[in-house]
This record gives sequence, structure tokens and C-alpha cells, in this order.
Amino acid sequence: MPRPDLIPSRGAVAEPLMMEVERELTADDLRLLGTGPKLGVPVLQRIRATHHRQAALLAEGKNVTEVAMLIGCTTARIVQLQNDPAFAELIVYYRDQIMTAQISDAARLKDKIIDVGEMAVNELAERLEDDDRRRKMHVGDVRKIAEFAMDRTVAPPQVAASTPAPPAAITINFGTPIRTPTELTGRGETIEGRAEAPVSETLSGSSSGQRSEPDSRSEEP
Repeated sequence: MPRPDLIPSRGAVAEPLMMEVERELTADDLRLLGTGPKLGVPVLQRIRATHHRQAALLAEGKNVTEVAMLIGCTTARIVQLQNDPAFAELIVYYRDQIMTAQISDAARLKDKIIDVGEMAVNELAERLEDDDRRRKMHVGDVRKIAEFAMDRTVAPPQVAASTPAPPAAITINFGTPIRTPTELTGRGETIEGRAEAPVSETLSGSSSGQRSEPDSRSEEP
């Protein structure tokens, strides 16, 4: 008779469950557990609005914890969804949308700046063309306008090349200084040396090529 916890809670059992013991588990069976196929997160069968919101928040740069708090789910579920190919494609889609919006905003702002610049230049041109208004302008303002126009057209400002300052002091090291014997010994002692007498060689003849050994006999007093 099967155990009650092995019987499914829903649906009827077609036939009674029969369980038999084939053999005892061995060490080889335990090793096979690590070589079995890894079961990944099941692919999303249907992408809901919650998934779109999660993907959009991740595409904006929010971390897993922030997305879980905003959506109301666990961080483990967000991590599982990130491993799903369909959800990963959804994140890439929203990142592309954000990039497109940023490019559009930058282009719109650039057009506004260009319009403001043109309006300012037109205003300056109208004031300079009017004799009365031009006389009322200060000389410094006219000079700034001239510098502004020249710097951005035919006469850009000349930038002087920076000359490196010479060093305040130059140190030249030719090697290790010579030390005296007193400095080497540290006790002021004199290092005595003994010179060996040179060995004199006498050629016996120009053609024989033999050499005569020096007489080692000592003279008697």
C-alpha cells in the first residue's frame, strides 16, 4: 500500500502505485548525480505586464534588490528571470528604447541651443546696424563682440606654448666614490703587502728554444 503522502492531492489515481527495491545504492550512483543534465529556469510561456516593468527597471540601471522592492517579489525570482532568454531579450529591448530616447533628447537640446545662438547673433547684428543704439553701446562691449566673432571664425585665439621650467639643481653621479684603506678597515691599520721575486728565465740559445733553470744552490759564507 503506497504511503498517503505519495498519492497526488488532485485527480484520481488510475491504478495503485507499486514500488519495489531493485538494488542498494553504490558510490558510482552518487557520482552520477553530478553528471546529470542541469534543469534551468523554464522559458516564460507568456510575458505579462509585471515582466515588462521588471525588465524596464533593470534596463534603467536599477539593481536586483531595488527592482524586487518596487515590484513586490523576491530577489531570487529576478535572478531566475535574468537567466531566461525571453526576459533577457526584453531587457535589451528596453535598453534600446532608453538609448533612442536619450539620443532624441540630445538632438532636441542641440537644436534649441543652435536656435538660441542664432537669435543672439541676430540681436547683436540688429543693434550694430542701428546707429543710435550702436552709439550707446560701450566700447568694451563692442570689443567683446568683435573678439567673439573673430575667435570662432577667421582669427582663433593664439595659445602660447608652455616652456618647461629648468630644474633648480642638477646632480651628477659618476659612480661609487673611492674609499681609503682607513675607511675600509675602520681602525686606521696599514695593509702590508709582500711582493714576490720575479722568476728570471735565460734562453740557452736562439735555435734550441730550451730554457735553463736558475741555480738554486745557496752560496757558502
